[in-house]
Order: sequence, then structure tokens, then C-alpha cells
Amino acid sequence: MADKPPFRIEVEGYKEFRRAVARADKELAKKLGQVHKDVGAFVISKLQPPSVGEGAGAKVRPSATRREVLLRVGGTWRDEHQRQWGKKQEWPGGHAPDRPDILGTAERHQAEIEQRLLNLIDKVYKPPFS
Repeated sequence: MADKPPFRIEVEGYKEFRRAVARADKELAKKLGQVHKDVGAFVISKLQPPSVGEGAGAKVRPSATRREVLLRVGGTWRDEHQRQWGKKQEWPGGHAPDRPDILGTAERHQAEIEQRLLNLIDKVYKPPFS
């Protein structure tokens, strides 16, 4: 089975916009990262169930760079406790907890995500240029 390609939303001219913002002012470029983080928080708000299992590190949280939106789960401490292949895993109640469909959620709300991104860019970048 082939891996599903990562979910991407392409906005025409967005790469050039990011470059122009980075050249204009470092503070504006940082604000673009916050815009991306807000978009990530929107996607997380639509997830059902809202976490990936139970316990510490199960909550999905937004993270972002100036280039992309990232959704993170878990932490570095989980590396020590990863499931070993071939080992039977016991779950409370006999079955694994439900997990959210992050990519499916993003795909279902693609139009809202695109509009939110454009609205936030307008809100953040309009005042410095007015």
C-alpha cells in the first residue's frame, strides 16, 4: 500500500508573498507564523475525538513556522515507550482508543481553512500598510 501524500493547500502567489514579508520586516514574518498557528488551532477545534488516546501528550497542539502549519502530538519522552513490532499490546477495555482523522478533517474543511488564512493575513498585514 502506497503512503498517502501529505495534505497541502496551495495558494497562488503565497510563496512570493512570504518572501516579500521576510524581506520587509522580521516582525511581520513572525506574525505569519502566528497566522499559521491560528489556522492549526482551527483544524484542531474540528477534530473528533479531540485527542490521540489518553494521558500526557495525547492532546493535539498547533505549532507553526513561517512556511507551514504543523499539528503535533506526543513528546520526546514517547520515544522510549513506542510500541514494538510483533509485541502484543494490551489496551484498557480490550481495544485501542479512537483516534482523530487529522488529514480527513483538514480536507473536509479545506474551503474554511483557505478563507481563514486569507482573512487572518488581511487582518494582520493591513494595519502596517494603512
